[in-house]
Amino acid sequence: MNKDRARPGDKAEDKVLPVAASSRPFLYYPVATAMVCGALIIVIEILGSRVIGPFFSASLFVWISLITVTVVA
Repeated sequence: MNKDRARPGDKAEDKVLPVAASSRPFLYYPVATAMVCGALIIVIEILGSRVIGPFFSASLFVWISLITVTVVA
């Protein structure tokens, strides 16, 4: 009989398999992608404030509108 097959009454935490060492580096790619995308979005927000700043000044209204547009988009 195969011991790896789930049987009625088995606990779910008993069947959790550890992540193989060879697949661990692939887990870093989504994290790195999220960090790079977040940094680029912050750069775009700062550049947007620099573009809008001369016309509307760098007030709280400008920052609120830029963050709102970024979150909604």
